[in-house]
Amino acid sequence: MKTIYTLIVALSASLFANTYHYECQDGYDFTARLDGKEMTLFLPRKTVLLKPVVSASGAKYSNGEITLFTKGDKALLELDALGALTCKNHSLKAMKERAKHDGFYFRAQGNEPGWTLFLAHKSQFVYDYGKERMEFTLPKARQSGDSTLYHYRDKKTTMMIELHHRTCHDTMSDEVFDVIVSIKKNGRLFTGCGNVMKMRSLSR
Repeated sequence: MKTIYTLIVALSASLFANTYHYECQDGYDFTARLDGKEMTLFLPRKTVLLKPVVSASGAKYSNGEITLFTKGDKALLELDALGALTCKNHSLKAMKERAKHDGFYFRAQGNEPGWTLFLAHKSQFVYDYGKERMEFTLPKARQSGDSTLYHYRDKKTTMMIELHHRTCHDTMSDEVFDVIVSIKKNGRLFTGCGNVMKMRSLSR
C-alpha cells in the first residue's frame, strides 16, 4: 500500500479570504473563520461563534460577551477579561490555518537543478532532479516582515526555508505563483516558487 499526493489545483491567496489570523497587542493572537454570515473565533482557551450585527462601518460580529469589528486587514476584539485589543490580519499565517483546516499543504518547485518541496507536518525536499530526497518534521515558523522562515537542523543538515509572500514567475513553465521560495541547505542555495495546494491521498 503506497500513499501518494496528487496536485489538484493551485490556489491564489484570494481563496483564503474567509480565514484570518489576527495578531494583537501584548502577544495575543487568534484565528477567525467566516462561514456564510457567522464568524467562528478560535481563541487561545476557547472557541466561540459570533453572529453578524449591524455596523455603520466595516463588519461586526458578537455573541453578547465577545465582539469583533473588522475593516480591511484590521480588527478590534472586545473581551471582558482583556478589554479591547487592536489586531491585524497576518496573511501568511491565515493561509496556513486555512490549509490546516481544509487539508491543504504547501508545494514549491525550482529549476537547475530541478527540486520540489512539500511542507506539511511531515515534510519532504526532493532535489537534483529526484536523485536526492530528504524527509523532515516541519519546525516552528518564525515571521520576518512579509516572510515566513523555517530553520531545520539535525546532525547532518542545516536548512533555512524562506517563504516570501510576493508574486513569483517560474521562468521555465511561465506559471505565476503566490510565494517566492528560497532554500539554503548546508550552504547550497535553491530558489523557486510555491503555492498552497489541495491534498488528496490515493492508494495503489
